[in-house]
Amino acid sequence: MSRFLRCAVAAALALVTSAGPAVAAVPDPAAAVPERVARCAVASGMQSITVDGQPREFLLRQPPAVTGSATPMVISIHGATGTAAGQQATSTFDQGAVAMADSTALTSIGAREGFIAVFPQATEDSGRMWHSDPGSEDVAFVAALTEYLHDNGCSSPSLTTVNGFSMGAMMTSRLLCVHPDLYAGGAMVAGALLPLAGCELPLRTKVLVVHGKADEVVPYNGSLSPMLVAMAGPGSVSPVNRTLIAARWAKAKDCPSPGWASTGEATVTDYSCPPSTTLAVAGVRMTHTWDGPGVATSELIWAVMAPDQPCVPSEPAPPNPALARAITARLAVDIAFRVRFGRVLTRQSTCEAQLAATLRSAIQSAVAADPLGPVAAQLRFALRELARRPPATW
Repeated sequence: MSRFLRCAVAAALALVTSAGPAVAAVPDPAAAVPERVARCAVASGMQSITVDGQPREFLLRQPPAVTGSATPMVISIHGATGTAAGQQATSTFDQGAVAMADSTALTSIGAREGFIAVFPQATEDSGRMWHSDPGSEDVAFVAALTEYLHDNGCSSPSLTTVNGFSMGAMMTSRLLCVHPDLYAGGAMVAGALLPLAGCELPLRTKVLVVHGKADEVVPYNGSLSPMLVAMAGPGSVSPVNRTLIAARWAKAKDCPSPGWASTGEATVTDYSCPPSTTLAVAGVRMTHTWDGPGVATSELIWAVMAPDQPCVPSEPAPPNPALARAITARLAVDIAFRVRFGRVLTRQSTCEAQLAATLRSAIQSAVAADPLGPVAAQLRFALRELARRPPATW
């Protein structure tokens, strides 16, 4: 990495670290409409609502701070035969869960970042299995639950994202197409399905696909067992692998980007285009699990799905080559950090013309010096990200 790029990265790191872990809420586009409920009126714990005459259960956890419609909300759906409590523990989105991978003593992403965590539960009658056909009662349940929470002051569509594991990922796939107005993004772990025929997503929708290449339950190549086909409904079997399924999701947002890919413990393919992300992460040695070698899934989900933040001008940091080297090393192994770091750079370039110009010049120099190098594709992608900014920022 060139001296100029190291300095630019060090300066950008100061922006990352000085911002702190808390995530400020993005103003709701509907904020001009008075809230019917001042804050989230649904208490933490196991709760139930009636949907189409049937009682349905869900687990909700509020963060420590007072929450309302300007608070982000993450809905996480368990896999086949799972439970809401099991998904809470697996995902680490809520307090009491133990973090995986290289996170340190992380007991609650939701408490740390200030979002509401919600875990819907399938019925005992179904064997805790989800029916993800577009017209199924389960898809209707999660959509109705989302609307119920919004009506009771718990977040809003622009700040609500959904994710799921295995069959929960299949449910997420259906919800994004059937109810795109309810969610700002969706993450599908070990079970992404192709978008439904005619599915059109708002350009703002963030999409993440995570899948293990060693998954034998829901194979990476797009196939499914006959039982899962019956449960998932029409269009559940794909002729392409899960990374290419992510490309189809990008196309559903009218983003036909060829993307770029990086390799390692996980292959990361980015199909982004303004103003949102479409990312596929394929764990090389990852099986049918939530986390895998090199993939801390919950941290990655939040890195992609966290609300966008406004650019806040800051004082330039002095060059710190040692810090830049440390960041470079972390960028190579920590996918979630890479996503967060890239989002900060993109955001700050909108109001920091000098930062944008420095980054552009440094990246161009690095690519010219080593056009076929291992990070050249990522650097070219960084240029494309910077190109999203209006010309006035250069």
